[in-house]
Amino acid sequence: MEKCMISLSNTNRLWVHDLLQDMAEDIICDGKDEKPWKRLMLWDFEDINHVFSSNVGDEAIEVESIFLDISKGNELNITPDIFRKMPNLKLLKYTNSSIKQSRTRMIDGLDYLPTLRYLRWDAYNLKSLPTQFCMTSLVELNLSHSSIETAWNGTQDLANLRILNLTSCNHLTEFPDLSKATNLETLKLSHCDNFVEIPESSLRPLNKLVHLKLSDCKKLRNLPNNINFKSLRFLHLDGCSSLEEFPFISETVEKLLLNKTTIQYVPPSIERLSRLKELRLSGCKRLMNLPDNIKNLTSLTDLGLANCPNVTSFPEVGTNIQWLNLNRTSIEAVPSTIGDKSELRYLNMSGCDKLVNLPRTLRKLAQLMYLYLRGCINVTSSPELAGTKTMKALDLHGTSITDQLVNSKSEEPPRCEVPVIRRFFMKQVREHIKKRKSNRG
Repeated sequence: MEKCMISLSNTNRLWVHDLLQDMAEDIICDGKDEKPWKRLMLWDFEDINHVFSSNVGDEAIEVESIFLDISKGNELNITPDIFRKMPNLKLLKYTNSSIKQSRTRMIDGLDYLPTLRYLRWDAYNLKSLPTQFCMTSLVELNLSHSSIETAWNGTQDLANLRILNLTSCNHLTEFPDLSKATNLETLKLSHCDNFVEIPESSLRPLNKLVHLKLSDCKKLRNLPNNINFKSLRFLHLDGCSSLEEFPFISETVEKLLLNKTTIQYVPPSIERLSRLKELRLSGCKRLMNLPDNIKNLTSLTDLGLANCPNVTSFPEVGTNIQWLNLNRTSIEAVPSTIGDKSELRYLNMSGCDKLVNLPRTLRKLAQLMYLYLRGCINVTSSPELAGTKTMKALDLHGTSITDQLVNSKSEEPPRCEVPVIRRFFMKQVREHIKKRKSNRG
């Protein structure tokens, strides 16, 4: 890290300098340019296609890892038993940015996969994984945007599985049997349109589950009520348009997304969620006012109720709230207790056409940086603010204010930090190195 060869991002992703990567590739290819099957790692389409299509005779294929972005090359032909020749293969990664079209061709299917630790195969175009696939060592399985109808048959020993991603598997008709996946931490099943319910037997053993993503499962009606995950922190149910009842979930949840569901009431029992930091209910057209005891959620910092036309009362949230998105609700007044929300940084009430002037206690909010009142036609007086120098965005367009003390200004709040300069620099260095190598050749 001191020499800037590696770095760790805010999301704990390890960044490796392109020069270091190029050096590693040179070491792997050294002396094996004509025999790619002798390398431990393959990543070039031509090399992989050569190994898959050539007859190497009695020579062993020593490859341990295959990483390929198949959207950048031609179609890759895969024979049913090709992986039988790769007993050492541990990591297999086929990424495909052109997810609408599979770039692997398996006319006769696939008979076998070795004992892998990591498998990612975007747009996998068979109905199921091969029956001869031992999954006991598998740590991560990613078959997003695939054509599978059944992930696997029967009960598999999945004790080592940590991550399962079946996002956008629209033909998946059966919920995978996870009764032996006792160490699973992340389960992604978003955009699986055929799920109506989730079997209790598949969820009960998942005591180590941290992330559960079921976004846009349009037919999903509910979750099992008597499942209490001990480790669950992030639950995504946004876009589940058939979901009518607020889920009874673990007290450990920190982030709960319920946008665009048909939930009508948030029960008073929500106060059990003492660790909840982020609650999103935007686009819930049937949603009524939140219960008063929402203020007991002392960890809550982010609340979204945008486009909820039946919400008429300002939510009485706790004093640690930082982010309030209430635009296009039917709220008529902001209570004077708003001044107690000393941590509030973002308040969006644009499109609240019933809203009247904001209380004078708003000026107590020294941390407020973003205030949006666009289209609030009944607001006639400029809001009293702690100071305009700290404001990064103030939108008063479409109000009835005639005595504006401050000019509207707009700046979108940052939601994440992206190392743009670093990525640009690395790209330029890599292109320079490739150009230099081609000139030498």
